[in-house]
Amino acid sequence: MKKSLALLLALCLVVAATACSNSSSSSAPASQASEAAPASSTEAQGSYTPQKNITIFAPYSAGGGVDIWGRNFSAMLVSTGIVDNNWVYENVNGGTGQVGLGTVVSQYQGKDSVLIPTATNYLMTPYIQGKEYSYKDLTMVAQLVVDYRVFVTSAQSGYTSMEDLITASKDHELVAAISGVGGIGHIAIEQFKSLSGASIRSVPFDGNEDTIALLGNQVELGNLALSEALPHIQSGDLIALAVTSEERLPAIPDIPTCTELGYDITFKTGRGVAMPGGVSDEARDYWIDKLQQLVETDEFKAYADNSSNTIAFLAGEDYVADLDRDYEAMKVIMTDLGLAG
Repeated sequence: MKKSLALLLALCLVVAATACSNSSSSSAPASQASEAAPASSTEAQGSYTPQKNITIFAPYSAGGGVDIWGRNFSAMLVSTGIVDNNWVYENVNGGTGQVGLGTVVSQYQGKDSVLIPTATNYLMTPYIQGKEYSYKDLTMVAQLVVDYRVFVTSAQSGYTSMEDLITASKDHELVAAISGVGGIGHIAIEQFKSLSGASIRSVPFDGNEDTIALLGNQVELGNLALSEALPHIQSGDLIALAVTSEERLPAIPDIPTCTELGYDITFKTGRGVAMPGGVSDEARDYWIDKLQQLVETDEFKAYADNSSNTIAFLAGEDYVADLDRDYEAMKVIMTDLGLAG
């Protein structure tokens, strides 16, 4: 009996020692674990690892404002050392972003290997017109900057002010280039037309073809994101006429605001990042953390200054709440202009 008890006790000690040994080998002390794990703002993020190859999916053509934004933020994530992913760029153009958003919904739902560069206009204005897709179909990750808009004309047009355009419209109907019916540029031009009484006909173009038409003096007026128009303004190919910000912008301080000219036209485009609908909170939070690190770098701050963007970081639900507010305000404006569906 004593031998049996002794044997049983010995077996229990062996099992206990083995369990302790296994437990020690599978987890490091807390200090070592925190050193080994990548920096993250939540415990869940530390357990999430994205795929090496990430698709940057822009629902516009290459070379347009949305595409350029996607290439810029992704390049800076790597150049600052925040991530070491490989980027695969994909563009699907058409329908003021609707064709691309439809592609995301039908082909990429739940896939966390896709990041989508966002801009306020394509996320909501087509939806207000009765189209199918909006920001509500995506997982909104973060807004990084806001980009104001500028009324422009070709340097070949002979116009140097908004007043010049109004005067010219008394003799003939002006032609304005817009990037899709119901886009934010279209809305800005329709507001100017309504408030000034100018005779203007808006002609829709795909992708960045509105910019090409302006540069070629094929049209007389356009309303572009400042980050997109600024290189052409600085080169002298486009003439800036008025900005849609509340105050004059440092990049073009001599250009008046629409408010200064007597027109209550204020528009901004929030630029950020989304993912397809149905991705996990861990995946979203991982990229929130990386993007927040990015906006705090000197490289990103210099980029924002050089492109006349204003850093305005909003993450997750805060980003969605801001879009909800913009959506309601835009719906009122578009309804008043007869552009809502």
